[in-house]
Parts: sequence; C-alpha cells; structure tokens
Amino acid sequence: MYDISSAAAAQNFTKPYRKQVLYILYQVGDDQQQIWRPRSLIGCGIFDFSVTASYYFTKPNRKQVPKVLYQIGHFQPFVIISDNMITRGLMVLSMAVLPVAYYLYTPMPPQCKEPNRQRVIVAMSKIINLLNRFLDVTKVGSHASGWRAVFNISTKESDPMLEIEDVQFDGVPVRIYKRVERGQKLTAGAIYIHGGGFVFGSRDTHDSPVRKIALSTDPYLTVSSIEYRLAPEYRYPAAFDDCYSATKHFLTHAKDHGVDPKRIALIGDSAGGALVAAVINKLISENVQPRPSLQVLIYPTLQGLNFRTPSYLAHDGTKNRGMLTAYPMVCFWLEYAFGTCENASLYLQNTHVSDHMRQSYPYLFSSRLDSEEIQTKPVNENLPRDIEESVNRIFLSPYYSPLLASDDILKNIPKTFISTCDFDPLRDEAEYYAERLKKLGIPHLHKHYHGYDHGIFAVEFYKGSAVIQADVMNFIKENL
Repeated sequence: MYDISSAAAAQNFTKPYRKQVLYILYQVGDDQQQIWRPRSLIGCGIFDFSVTASYYFTKPNRKQVPKVLYQIGHFQPFVIISDNMITRGLMVLSMAVLPVAYYLYTPMPPQCKEPNRQRVIVAMSKIINLLNRFLDVTKVGSHASGWRAVFNISTKESDPMLEIEDVQFDGVPVRIYKRVERGQKLTAGAIYIHGGGFVFGSRDTHDSPVRKIALSTDPYLTVSSIEYRLAPEYRYPAAFDDCYSATKHFLTHAKDHGVDPKRIALIGDSAGGALVAAVINKLISENVQPRPSLQVLIYPTLQGLNFRTPSYLAHDGTKNRGMLTAYPMVCFWLEYAFGTCENASLYLQNTHVSDHMRQSYPYLFSSRLDSEEIQTKPVNENLPRDIEESVNRIFLSPYYSPLLASDDILKNIPKTFISTCDFDPLRDEAEYYAERLKKLGIPHLHKHYHGYDHGIFAVEFYKGSAVIQADVMNFIKENL
C-alpha cells in the first residue's frame, strides 16, 4: 500500500496538480481494485489505494508514481513506499493480519455487561489456547505453559494498614494478612485458596482481592492465602493435600495467630472453589474440630465427571464468548489427575462415563438435561484400558469432585455462598451443588451474575469485579 500523508503538503497542491495525481494513479492502477479518497487528499492529506492494485504495477510504473508525487509534493514530508519488497511484504502482512483480526474478534451477545472488556479477555484466551495446542502437539511445553505466561502476573503490593508475612503451615507456604491495629481481642479469620485450573496462579496473582478481603470485611479479619503445588508437575492429590494440611493447621492453631477458631471462613475461586469444597468434605469425614463456619465458592468447578452439561455444551469453543471454554477446562482436570491432557477430546465426549455412573449420580445426569447432545456415549476403545479404574479411583472421589460427596457429608456443610456467571462452562455444576444444599436444608446464598464472565472476581480488569468482591465481603461480614 502507498501511504501518502501530510495535510500541510496536501493543502499546498494546486487544483490542477490534484487532478494530475488522481489521473496518473488511475493510469498506473490500470482498472485494478483502486480505493482512493480525493476528499481525504485535499482535506486530510491521506490517500490510499489497494495492495492489489499496487502489486500489478509494472516496474516502470512503480518508479513513475513516486517520481510524480515527489515533483508535485516538492519537498513536503510525504511518506512514499515504493520498494517492491516492501510492497509485497505489506501485502503478506495484510493477508496475515486480517485473518488473525477476524479470528480474535468475537461478537458479544446483548446480555453481556462489559462487551469491549470481555472481547479483549476472550481474544487473549484464544491466543493462549492456540499456543497451548501447539505446545501439546510439539511436546515443547504443557497445556499449563500458556496460561502461566499470561496470568502469572503478581499483584502483590505493600499496604500500610496490613501486616503481610510469608510463613509455612505444616510445610505449606502461606501468606498471612493481618490488620495493623487489630488489638488484643481474637479476630475473625479466613483461608483463601486461589484459582487457576489447578495449573497456574499463586499467592501473588491473587494478592489484590485477598488484600481487599482483609481490609473490607470484619475490621480485624486475618486472612491466610495458601500456595499449593500445581499440576501437571504435581498430580492429584498434591494440591488437595497441601490445602487440607494448611487449613487444618490454621484451624488448630488459630489462637496463635490471634484468630477465633469458631469464626473462620474458607474461600476459593474457580479451581480454588473445588479445593475449598473438597477440604471441607474431608474435615467432615474425619470429624475434625473446629471446622470452618462459612464456605465461599466463587464460580467453582466442582466435578470432573460430566463434561456435557448444558453450560459445557454452550461453551464448547465454537462461539468463545467467555474466557473459559470446555476443552481447556477438561485439560485442567486431566492435568490435575494424570499430569497430561492426552485424550482430552475423548473425555470431552464423556466416553469415560458408564451407564452405572449415570444412574449413581442422577443430579449430575438428570433426565431434565437429556437430549441427543447430552447423552453419554459408550466408552471409546481409544482410551486407556484402565480408564474405569482411574475414573472410579480419582474422578468419583469427593476430594477430587466435591459435588459427588454423599448426603451424609453434605448435610454437615457450613453456611455457603455460591456464585455463578452467564459465560461459564462451570455454571451448571455450581447450580447442581446449590440444589443439593437446598434439598438438605443447608443455609446458602446463590448469586448469579447475569452478563458476566468466569474470572470476574480475580480479573479486576472487569468493572464487575468490584460488584462480586463486595458481595463476598458483605456475606463474610454478615455471617462470620
């Protein structure tokens, strides 16, 4: 493309010269796909015509155009690109950029509250997913690599109102946030478990929302943020074991940190929500006392068994209206379980689910959800032969898939806050969990955030993050 720019130079053209420029360009273009804007040339000093036309110029004509423009423009600051290599390079660049721009652009549905911001996040997730698939195919890295490269950005800051200290609870790294002016009285406490699909995230990435919890709820709330081991380097139950050990340590040593053991909340977002629910399941199973008095699950992932719920199907990647889609979520579960997302496309079709499993968990495979799309397919022979054993041992465990816990466990769950979002494959399983708590008579608050995306609590790029953060803080303040 020839880019001729300079409003000052354009204004100095005499009318005859302006006409000559257009005439010469028309002759050189030889009826190819020209796009010219005479008003732009006169008023704004910008004139362009298509790469297609410039590509078909003969060599003599390519030389003539810059020469004529130079004579007309005299010594005004025109920007003229005439070299054959640069012209072809620009054409190739245009051919490369346009498909990428088309791929990255995502039209947002009317109910989306922040379409422009969400479009940026979705474009970023598309790039990450492409990178991760390349890494998977080439074996250069893991599915986690792309997510870590983009989202493992520290939000850690100092705060004059907080004492922030990195310590260890039973060998697990933990960051403690305490109010400077907390006095001698025992305070309320909270344990925060960060999200990140079990494969990325840290105390640093979630420092900002955790700091806000420490400052904005109880005037003297003490918060402990757990740094657990990540997949795929550390498979299940490594992350769960770390969270359970650190939580149990804090509960039994709460007074050493100036915290009332009867006023402790367990909070987690996304995969952190799964770990929170799993830890509470085990605390109940082992009858550990004291136990958390509140459970806060922020758009949690709660089961790794049924990957064809309506919300999974609605976010299968064909429309990509949210940050998280079905395929990467399945990869997260598989890397957590096995250290690899091999055969993810087969798991995505529920080829690992048997008829017996469907009958054992009717709330997850409910008849009201059945359709031709949602029906479980027979076990695929391409999956490993020991698939049934691994599914029974890992996928069905209430410490891996806390939604699958028995009624005997769930009837002892503490008061719970559950949030869900429109653009989230995890939406349905959180709703199923809320329904089970309702049937068992467990006090809970389920808040659905219409028009919002998975991740809005921790991704503070969204304005809506302030809304959900305030709701979480108010729930803790009112009930702890």
